[in-house]
Amino acid sequence: MKIIRIVSNFYGVDLLDENNLKTRRRSVVVPRQVAMHLIYDFTPLSFDTVGKLFNKNHATVMHAHKLISDLMPYDLELKQELYDLKILVKSEIYVAKKPKDLLIDDIIAELHKMNIDNVNRIAKILIAETPN
Repeated sequence: MKIIRIVSNFYGVDLLDENNLKTRRRSVVVPRQVAMHLIYDFTPLSFDTVGKLFNKNHATVMHAHKLISDLMPYDLELKQELYDLKILVKSEIYVAKKPKDLLIDDIIAELHKMNIDNVNRIAKILIAETPN
């Protein structure tokens, strides 16, 4: 799933690596919870279906979604990361709807038009994910 790939690249951790599916290390758990939150928000998938993507049950996904939502007002770093990730996910949707020859410059120009913060950081991530 593209959202898992985007979150994995953003945090520099392979969320679907077998060793990471069961780990409780914070460096993996938080990105996994963020991915669950985004997948639930951006897709029509149920908590149960999202959980199956990560070999977790629906209650784990419900907890992750509520936790991320509850932390947003207090954790400004997490809030900014989620904001950046939502832009990346929306950019992926935007690119999917456009012809394959769409240039990364077009996306950067769109981000500038929308007054998006951290355009350069987001652009670097987009460029890293663009096939050669």
